[in-house]
Amino acid sequence: MYFFLVNLSCLEVCYTSNIVPMMLVDLLRSNRVISMAGCVMQLCFSGALGSTECCLLAATSYDCYLAICQPLHYPTLMHGTICVGLVIGSWVSGFTVAAAFQAAMVPSLTFCGGNEINHFFCD
Repeated sequence: MYFFLVNLSCLEVCYTSNIVPMMLVDLLRSNRVISMAGCVMQLCFSGALGSTECCLLAATSYDCYLAICQPLHYPTLMHGTICVGLVIGSWVSGFTVAAAFQAAMVPSLTFCGGNEINHFFCD
């Protein structure tokens, strides 16, 4: 269980570091804009980390289910290899699914106006 919590905390650090550096830079500047390429990159990372979080939460809930409902079989059902496989699968599937959707959807959007956004986060 702690292995999954460590991965969730690492994910939250990555998720926060996706937005906060740009926000800190923009607080010091008077012109608060983000380029379209920066926006798309930030959006891709936010989507990938959000998808990874969903997968990790599902793996964590499965781990808790086994620990509560089948405590005597837990060491044989959830050994180290399975835990590592679930975590690696969560990270890979989160980034793959989000990257595939972002790569397919964002180029088809039409944007009006310039290619700069008056904000530090593209939501």
